[in-house]
Formats: sequence, structure tokens, C-alpha cells
Amino acid sequence: MARLQERPKRKNTGGRYIAYRKKRFHALGRDQIEVRIGAGKTQSVRGCGGNIKSRAITVKEVNVLDLKTKKFK
Repeated sequence: MARLQERPKRKNTGGRYIAYRKKRFHALGRDQIEVRIGAGKTQSVRGCGGNIKSRAITVKEVNVLDLKTKKFK
């Protein structure tokens, strides 16, 4: 099932919007990837107009917030 970044099907009052067109490629959203610690890996994703975006799969270093001291480690 495709994820879309468009307005919702329902109004705030609970009524439905009337669909005026089908799904479009430029409105397509993708599932999030949980980035893991390891050797740096990226994945290429084709975007609108043939543009290529890179998504991080694994990274070498991360910033972690210590909630008690409010500092990054």
C-alpha cells in the first residue's frame, strides 16, 4: 500500500473529502528506516524527475543525549 503525503480523506468534522484525482508519484511517501550503528552504508532511492537521494542504513558514529545531564555524548 502506498503512503501519500497529501491531505487526509476525512475532514475535522468527520466528513469525507471528495477525491478529485488518483495517486501521484510526487506525493509518494516511503517507510522510515531505522539507522543502525556499523560500517557506513547508504541506499539510493529514485525521486521525482529521476533525481537520486541517498538514505543512511548504517553509520559509524551517533550523537546520544543523556537525559539526566542534558549533554550529548
